[in-house]
Amino acid sequence: MIVKLLNFILRSIIWVDQYRYRTFWGPRLGTKSKRRAEQRVQVGEESADRGLRRILLVSTTAVGDTLLSTPAIRAARENFPDAQLFLLCHERSFDLVKYNPHLQGIFLYRGKSKGNLRLVRKLKRYSFDASVILHGNDPEAVAICCFSRIPMIAGNAQSRLALALTHPIPKPSPHTHLIDHRISAVSALSPGSLKIKLYDMELYVGDEERRSISSWLGRKWKNQSGPIVALHPGGSIPTKHWRKERWALLADCLARDYGARLVFIGGIKEREMGESILAQCSGHPLNAIGEFKLLQTAALLERAALCITTDSGPMHIALAVKTPVIALFGPDRPQSSGPHPYTSVKNTVLESNPPCKATCDRRSCQDNICMAEISVAQVLASVSVFIRKC
Repeated sequence: MIVKLLNFILRSIIWVDQYRYRTFWGPRLGTKSKRRAEQRVQVGEESADRGLRRILLVSTTAVGDTLLSTPAIRAARENFPDAQLFLLCHERSFDLVKYNPHLQGIFLYRGKSKGNLRLVRKLKRYSFDASVILHGNDPEAVAICCFSRIPMIAGNAQSRLALALTHPIPKPSPHTHLIDHRISAVSALSPGSLKIKLYDMELYVGDEERRSISSWLGRKWKNQSGPIVALHPGGSIPTKHWRKERWALLADCLARDYGARLVFIGGIKEREMGESILAQCSGHPLNAIGEFKLLQTAALLERAALCITTDSGPMHIALAVKTPVIALFGPDRPQSSGPHPYTSVKNTVLESNPPCKATCDRRSCQDNICMAEISVAQVLASVSVFIRKC
């Protein structure tokens, strides 16, 4: 009942907002504001087949979610070639899409209730014909699209503001990959089925980032040779972490048996974890945890022969730059968020299935059983598929 009341209030506010705009603010929009909007974008011709001039794609959650949305962005471009595509993404994910050639513009979301009124005013000026909310766990995105007076809104049918959607997208089954679900959201704009050529994620790296990483590696390794293997031990929640002593043992085995040049990667919050692991290593892997921005990390992963990682943002970055991945999965389902089965690069997923996994809350586990059951020997057996021993 409360949810229905909130939806009714939201619809009422939107109606009043639209009425006020059409009768008062619309005719009085200043030339300065119009000129500023015209500088940002040139009005495109109407899409010949579906009448959509401008489409707003929304992905305002985590780094991994942004990359999981890139196949849907590409699908929208391929199936709506005459429409202008814009993306609303979180400011921390901007680097992942700033070079994306399929987009005509990017709007930044700064967090819940942070500058959203200003964002809505900006979106209104673009008169979007449709919006597609590509993720499913942020009801604020629905409100932003509604207040921006976008007539067609496709999004998660399970949202708390689902009544404000014109095209609700059913919740995917646990075995549906998130890439497929995001593409199906875009298909809500099309009267027929979409033509999908690839399911790979995309991440475009600039020359500046490549030069920066090349210089850094040159200083660190100088005349050393051997395949580069990137290791990411962190994860968004503790239940995704693998034991530190196993990372150290794995690093020693990779250096000894494969002659690998090892580099640990991750975010600044994982720096202490990385230092603890390196203190247990007998060799001298590079510690790049907390050193690089997202695109620099992507440039580093481009150079790697292999990335061994937990279920995390760096896993998605490696997949997006077409670096082979060995992914260690804990409580989450790799069928939905791991490497896509139709990706063009060979990858390996290692997971265990203890009896408690079916009822796991993902957030807390005293023994971290899912990850504890993955052994160093299993990982090393998978490594031999990608790189040769000395």
